[in-house]
Amino acid sequence: MWIKICGITDSTAALTAARAGADAVGLVFSPSVRQISIDRAERLLEEIPGELQTVAVLRKPDRQTVMEVMRRLRPDYLQSDQDDWQNNLQGLKPTAGCRFLPVLRNQLPDKLPPICLFEGTSSGRGRLADWRMAARIAQRIPLILAGGLTPGNVADAIREVRPFGVDVSSGVERNRGEKSSRLIEEFVHAARQAAAEVDLENAL
Repeated sequence: MWIKICGITDSTAALTAARAGADAVGLVFSPSVRQISIDRAERLLEEIPGELQTVAVLRKPDRQTVMEVMRRLRPDYLQSDQDDWQNNLQGLKPTAGCRFLPVLRNQLPDKLPPICLFEGTSSGRGRLADWRMAARIAQRIPLILAGGLTPGNVADAIREVRPFGVDVSSGVERNRGEKSSRLIEEFVHAARQAAAEVDLENAL
């Protein structure tokens, strides 16, 4: 189970995510209460373990911003709506070691990408995605489930959707935009436990 803690803005939250056993952190470069500058992100990445993957989250980005993010931060993933990539960034290829992570918002496109992040119509507002549709897609490609996940419901989400990974932002915050170390730890623990139970069921 690949676990991403999104909307990280400080090293405390990033280090907590790493210690708890998360696989990746998301850095938001689009207008949001969780937005971070490229300068701040560069300093932040110097403070966190190198094995923690980074996801640059962009919404309707311009080519210059994407190129600067790739050049200075060298993220493992570039996350943006599939339409953004096709319409605004046509022909722009990620740097070596970086993959594009397209976002599908409660939709089942005619042609599925190799991997996707699936969430509801709005990001970072605690709104649940369509788990039934997500489960259908997860049977065909690696799917990272996002949207409204919390320590309290992530186990149910994993059992129902059987995703490749899970992604949380507002569900581990004490106040909007302010991460809670306790909730991050609880989320990762609940996700790992549910994934182990699913693996055991599959093995029987």
